[in-house]
Amino acid sequence: MSSFAAGFLAVWILGLGAKPRETNPWPLIPAAIFGAIAVTIVTESSLILQAVIAIAVVALIGGGLKAIYDSRKEA
Repeated sequence: MSSFAAGFLAVWILGLGAKPRETNPWPLIPAAIFGAIAVTIVTESSLILQAVIAIAVVALIGGGLKAIYDSRKEA
């Protein structure tokens, strides 16, 4: 799981160095989820996983609402 997290984090980091620069934070969401799963497996504690999943859900809902707001603003 930590390898998947590192891969998604690497995608985001490589995007920062790309031309044109890509700063979209979408790879950070699965990186955080996979990282939380890895930490949960190592520490045998589900509290961290529950917190990260709750934060990811709020971030995804917020991003969706922002996308809807931006699309209606342009029209």
